[in-house]
Amino acid sequence: MSTIGNIGIVGSSSTETAEVCQAVVIAEDSTAHVTAMEMCDRLLKQLGDELQFNFHTCRFKELSDPDHARLAAEAVARADILLFSTHGDDLPASIRQWLELCFELRKDNEGALALLLGEPISASAAIGDLMGRLQNAAGRLRMDFLPLVPQPVEQIIRELQKQPHPVNPLFKGRLNPPPSDHWGINE
Repeated sequence: MSTIGNIGIVGSSSTETAEVCQAVVIAEDSTAHVTAMEMCDRLLKQLGDELQFNFHTCRFKELSDPDHARLAAEAVARADILLFSTHGDDLPASIRQWLELCFELRKDNEGALALLLGEPISASAAIGDLMGRLQNAAGRLRMDFLPLVPQPVEQIIRELQKQPHPVNPLFKGRLNPPPSDHWGINE
């Protein structure tokens, strides 16, 4: 959507009164918006039978408009999930100013602020700055911070190689035999 929009309640169709999870998606641009909506779709497929969702979406550039900024901040005040979808650059001044409005409007709600870092990663990405700023914002909004940041394949492989591999207890004695003061084949 091109403005703060309500995608509507989707998910469970049971006749019971199900609680509706309010989610606000703030995307850097159209590509980041598509990435966020793909993730929301996966969330619906996994939890749609158990929980209903109401999605509100907005792009960064729209938050410079005072009316859109106010509507989006009011949605964040009620949100269970606030999802930022970006390419890794630090937040522009207009978004930081908008967050200040969110801090004022949001009261005692709990929830989660998630950062979804999508491809292509910006060449000037300041991911550490972005994560630090959003983690701080999550604290001020009384939300948990969930970074959804993909790691390069090489980094994942290095981390897996560092982890100890579990060894079946039956083989531990064979791999690390007790020390012996003598040696020989038939001893």
